[in-house]
Amino acid sequence: MNSGEERKGRNAPDPEAVTRVWISSLASFLGDDQSLDPGIFLPITARISGLFAPDCPEPPAGFIPSFCRDLMTLAHSFSLPEKFFPLLLRTLFAVISRAGDCSPDARVRLAVCENDLLVEWYRTGVVAARRKGRESRRQFLKERKRYLTLFRSINDAAFVLDPRRRIVDCNQAFCDLVGVERSGCLGRQCREILDAEICRVCPCFDRENPLSPFHDVEACLGRERIRKLHGEDRVLVMSGAVFPFEDSGGAIVVIQDVTEKTTAQAAVARSEKQYRTLVENLPAVTWRARSDGRLDYVSPNIEKLLGVSPRESIGGDRFARVHPDDQEWAREAFAQLFADGIPFDLRYRIMGRDGGWMWLHDRASGVYEDEDGPLVDGVFWDISELKKIENELEEYRNWLEDLVDERTDDLLRANKRMAAEVRRRRRMERELLDLAASLKRSNDELEHFAHVVSHDLKEPLILICAFAGKLQKGYGTVLDDRGSDYLARIAAAGWKLQRFIDGLLSLARVTTGGTETVDVALGPLISEVVSDLGGVIERFGGRVEVDADQHLQGDRLQLYQLFQNLLANAIKYHREGVLPRVRIESVALDGFCEIRISDNGIGFAEKDLERIFLPFERLHGNACDGAGIGLSTCERIVDRHGGEITAISVPGKGSTFIVRLPMSSDSP
Repeated sequence: MNSGEERKGRNAPDPEAVTRVWISSLASFLGDDQSLDPGIFLPITARISGLFAPDCPEPPAGFIPSFCRDLMTLAHSFSLPEKFFPLLLRTLFAVISRAGDCSPDARVRLAVCENDLLVEWYRTGVVAARRKGRESRRQFLKERKRYLTLFRSINDAAFVLDPRRRIVDCNQAFCDLVGVERSGCLGRQCREILDAEICRVCPCFDRENPLSPFHDVEACLGRERIRKLHGEDRVLVMSGAVFPFEDSGGAIVVIQDVTEKTTAQAAVARSEKQYRTLVENLPAVTWRARSDGRLDYVSPNIEKLLGVSPRESIGGDRFARVHPDDQEWAREAFAQLFADGIPFDLRYRIMGRDGGWMWLHDRASGVYEDEDGPLVDGVFWDISELKKIENELEEYRNWLEDLVDERTDDLLRANKRMAAEVRRRRRMERELLDLAASLKRSNDELEHFAHVVSHDLKEPLILICAFAGKLQKGYGTVLDDRGSDYLARIAAAGWKLQRFIDGLLSLARVTTGGTETVDVALGPLISEVVSDLGGVIERFGGRVEVDADQHLQGDRLQLYQLFQNLLANAIKYHREGVLPRVRIESVALDGFCEIRISDNGIGFAEKDLERIFLPFERLHGNACDGAGIGLSTCERIVDRHGGEITAISVPGKGSTFIVRLPMSSDSP
């Protein structure tokens, strides 16, 4: 039988049978999760099975490319990559070769068709690959241009590393940050440009997460070059990602200089902390509310004040606890704040933590808005004690008004009495003026009397003493003892009376005479007194020590008389058998000079302190010469100078007279 007859005696494979076997073969490769619809495979098997029909000796023109596309479409419908195309093709042709009654020619055509389809598939793939290559290159150049544009225009510092951590690219912001030109950065390791500490904390090429991006990694750039360039250490935040680079990988790192931001955030944080601390420690309660009275915020002090927590208060009506009598006008005033901008400044009653009513002073102004609408901040504080004090003050004011009304008549009567008293005092003032005039006349008369005593009384007394002396000298031998005794007594009495008159005149001159106030050096004055009393001191074997260098303000003649009397008394009233020792010293005390005249004389009892300054008072009788006027004269002199004089004494041990006199402005 020839080949034509043989071909006519054979049948083409059944497409449905081929489809079933093909699907069964593919299921072992694709898995059970793929749903293989025979309706999709049947057109493919029908077309390929037709090649083996007796009346179709050769594939029609264009069959191979068309069938190849159909088979590739079938592969894509199952989301299979193109590399599975040969699998589909070989599986199909293996099924066909086993199906039907294939002649040797059919098997040859089947093999040729399979090879042609594979060649077409490879050719189509090469063309597509070239097209994709050209497209990829264009896309690469486009992306590179976009990358360079973006990379160069980034405001933050950025650089690219290769796997060996060498810088392969960087922008101008990075060069400005580190102070190195771009050419000086490329090819160098990042640790040479940046701090090693930054490289340590940077997670680039992390072995545990080699391809993980990172962001907001904080570090400090503080090399000496950076300090010189920027004046201080810089706080940096790094972000970046690792990407494939040739055989291994590379990384891009973006550095943000957040020094100013960090400083500002720290300042804001400190300010917020201080503000929150201030708010939470204020005795008042700060609040924020909406126009309908809902609270958005209230400080923790509300719990101490009203007994409700901030969580319970936020979102609630801020006037819910206000006294019913105050609630309406408080709401009206709050509404006027938002409507007309009138400041909210009220005092009202509110329920406290103990359930009782307390007084609050509530203030707010300055409405502003946020995304949820208008709101206002305010503050209120407890004024219950203040209100209580105000009520007490009101009651006290009313009481004072009543008291004033009651006292008005008393005041009028007191004014009348005061007017009468003024008239009385004016009358007394006139009387005092008259008395002063009379006293002046008395002083004038006393001074005149002193002159009279000085001339009229002393003259006969001097004659008596003089003639008594002549009688004793010329006729002392003629008189008997009794006569001599009488004459001696007459002479002694005369001299005593003369000393008495001299003392009285001295006291009168101190009392009535004027004073000539000058600067008096205390040391030279006392030295002059000691010199003038030198004979008396020498006669009694006395010794005087002086330690006084202040300056006094007063009448020099009277001050001389003062210290002469005190020093003379210290020498005169000495103990029998004990040489007199006198010490004069001074010290400055609050504008006064305190002079102490101490002796080791006979002393006196403390009870006689006032008596010794009385005129003609003599504690020791006739034991010592004197008229008893010396200390009285001293007291008058000290009084006229605005000072004080006193004494302390121990009988048998000595006395200390203490004199305080005003100091001169020239005193050291």
